[in-house]
Amino acid sequence: VPVERAAEVFGPLFADALALDQSVSGAAARSVLGWRPVRPGAVAELVAGSYRPVEVFGAPVGPETDAEVAAIRGLVAEVEHAQQNELVDRFLGVFRREDPVWTTGHGRRLSGFEEIAAFTGKVLPGAAAESTAVYDVERVLFLRPDVAAVNVRQQPVRHDGTRIADRPEGRPFYILVKEDGAWRVGAAQNTVVVD
Repeated sequence: VPVERAAEVFGPLFADALALDQSVSGAAARSVLGWRPVRPGAVAELVAGSYRPVEVFGAPVGPETDAEVAAIRGLVAEVEHAQQNELVDRFLGVFRREDPVWTTGHGRRLSGFEEIAAFTGKVLPGAAAESTAVYDVERVLFLRPDVAAVNVRQQPVRHDGTRIADRPEGRPFYILVKEDGAWRVGAAQNTVVVD
């Protein structure tokens, strides 16, 4: 589209900005601040699929539902961040305090916040030493406005973001409860995909 035509639709400033050859680099942060990224970058994130649309059921189409789905994606992103960085307290922060249940990927059922906390404190530190995973929300079913069933795709990746082909994906399933304006995990089942 010629810049002149884009200017008619978007205005001259935005059209000019779109026409620029723009590059982004972390070179200054690396040299000045000593930044050394070790987790997946933006390209790996795009390849892994985080920008796929989420299938939504049980709620009307509109900005309110979009906001709730964005908040749920934020909670799942917090799970991913806590797992990737081995942050026990941040991981525990995604659970509701009253009677949560979590079945691990190895089939161990943990009942109650204290049991989940004790297990997490033992297994999360060191868990991402060799590899990690990226999480994508695939489906949200609103059972009620404050209760949602969420299907997640969990892909194992190396620290540079490349997919680990010989390791199976996971399919976490979360029952989320909205309490005091925030979504929390009430129950979770981690399932490994086996061909």
